Amino acid sequence: MRFRQLAALSAAVTLVGAAAVIRAEEPRGAASRDGALARSVGSPTDGALVGGVALRERAELRLRWPDGPRWALPPLVTMLERAAERVGRRFPGSILLVGDLSRREGGAIGGHLSHESGRDADVGFYYSDARGRAVRTDHLLAVGDLGNVPAAATLRFDEARNWELVQAFLSDPEASVQRIFLAAPLKRLLLDYARRHDAAPNVVERAERAIHQPSRGNPHDDHFHVRIACPPDEGDECIGDPPSRASRERTASLEPSER
Repeated sequence: MRFRQLAALSAAVTLVGAAAVIRAEEPRGAASRDGALARSVGSPTDGALVGGVALRERAELRLRWPDGPRWALPPLVTMLERAAERVGRRFPGSILLVGDLSRREGGAIGGHLSHESGRDADVGFYYSDARGRAVRTDHLLAVGDLGNVPAAATLRFDEARNWELVQAFLSDPEASVQRIFLAAPLKRLLLDYARRHDAAPNVVERAERAIHQPSRGNPHDDHFHVRIACPPDEGDECIGDPPSRASRERTASLEPSER
């Protein structure tokens, strides 16, 4: 049985009034804004979300799809809010564009290989014009190796604001960033900028470890894909990393009794 089927059953139990029974057990998961417990069940590629919270728009943050997949674990939602506020304070007028998170109960989303368990978010880049002024867009625009935007010749990847955003993610007091998927040339641009501007060495080192271009699929040259780690009190029901392709192939080759 897939993880989201188990999570849907758990959510249904809560809806019919068994929340008191659940609370009587040892608390697990991240506390959500309404006091319930949010849980990430399974892995980002085969999982579910129980008790997630919705990311909402605010002055420094807009949703690309206001009615789309915008639910996640509370630490991820608050991390996005805090990061947008931090960039907005440092660079007034900045507005962060956020794409897909997870569906309300998790599970598969069309066009994604992950985003199933409330720990993933697609986050748009900050762009600037030829004079360095902040530019708002409603789209995720691909960026070339040198920071140019082929679809809009006057725009550039705003290294200062994008680095500030990454720093905010990596230093968040509640969420622990596990991965930031990003095209390799853009990772180089960010880290070169950070070193030129004397960024804290420990933050640069952490960014070096956390940022990766995926080995397959979208290279992520038009947005950040941020994944937080399992909350420390979730136990075994939250799986940090999806099984590798080799592991999946080995499992598929086994007889059902051996799996």
